[in-house]
Amino acid sequence: MTEQQPYTAVGRWGDVEIREYPEHTVAEVVIGGDFDSAGSKGFRPLFGYIKGGQVSMTAPVVQTPGEQGNAVAFVMPADRSPDSLPVPGDGPVHLRVVPACTAAALRFSGSGNARDLERRGSQLRQALAGSPWVPVGPVRLARFNAPFIPPFLRHNEVVVDVEPAVAPG
Repeated sequence: MTEQQPYTAVGRWGDVEIREYPEHTVAEVVIGGDFDSAGSKGFRPLFGYIKGGQVSMTAPVVQTPGEQGNAVAFVMPADRSPDSLPVPGDGPVHLRVVPACTAAALRFSGSGNARDLERRGSQLRQALAGSPWVPVGPVRLARFNAPFIPPFLRHNEVVVDVEPAVAPG
């Protein structure tokens, strides 16, 4: 079974789960162009990196749109740090440590494409509008299944970092 990124569920707000993610490492590439083609283009060098470095595949594959392009990332196994991972070659893959964070996640089935990110991301932000949480930063798409799995059986999530709506104290 594929290792999944660890987190601790700390609450719910309707269909939205609030999670604490520990610090973790990702192998990442930034791909220009449209969101949907970037997912495929980014997957290839990342898969080459883990295969060549004998690193186990994990889930999810996370894709985040940004000003510089679409970041496509493989979450590295929880027991691996940048010091214990192979150094990426001269290609586009780089390692990045993601700080611990609190995030809101909304699970859905489907293709996990740009339209899903837009629609479900909007749904996530709307759900948080009346919650004790404020979204911080872009919504990212997390895909948990291989592309050959029928869309209605796929596990996808939209995830956004959050902060408390009212500062404690």
